Amino acid sequence: AEELVTTTQRLSDLVSDYAKADYISVDTETDGVLITRKCIGVSFAKNLSEAFYVPILIYQNGELKSPWKPDALETVKNLVRSLLTTKKNLILHNAIFDCRVFVNWLGVNPLEFVFADTMLLAHTVYNEEGPLGLKPLAAELIDQNAALPQADVKASVAANGGTTTKTNFEMFKCDYKILGRYACYDAAYTIQLFRILYPKDRKSTRLNSSH
Repeated sequence: AEELVTTTQRLSDLVSDYAKADYISVDTETDGVLITRKCIGVSFAKNLSEAFYVPILIYQNGELKSPWKPDALETVKNLVRSLLTTKKNLILHNAIFDCRVFVNWLGVNPLEFVFADTMLLAHTVYNEEGPLGLKPLAAELIDQNAALPQADVKASVAANGGTTTKTNFEMFKCDYKILGRYACYDAAYTIQLFRILYPKDRKSTRLNSSH
């Protein structure tokens, strides 16, 4: 089940719980793909059915605003920072992107705490020619509907005056509750891809030479 976190106490409880997990996946939502991108939210997952999303900025009245009071935001940053740097068990998809986001937002680079990048895993042990995107991989290995356009996301972006074209998908204009659900799926797909692509017993994989 995905969870939208709106209080620092709940986030603190989740961070304490997730810090005990063998592996956790993390994914960021941003306001674009440029180096100046802002973090608008972060999601974590322990498995395919447990994930949570923390909104950092939400789109209201034509602009991105923080839903947190200044003191609470500092607490959020400290809690997220601690979870990212507790132990070397992070699983990311295209880790360099998210790590740069964290450098910009938190002032720390969690790259040394990353255990595996599922994009690199897919390239190495599954399909060297692609697809390597999270959604296409999830559609092939987890849920055939994973790569389908998210109708509720597109509708929310459009309702807020944003565009949803392939070249300019303004995801950050999506309602934060809808975006949070979408982000939780991304984190959950990432941890599940890791479970599939990095098994203890390589013979247990569903991989085959036809891919």
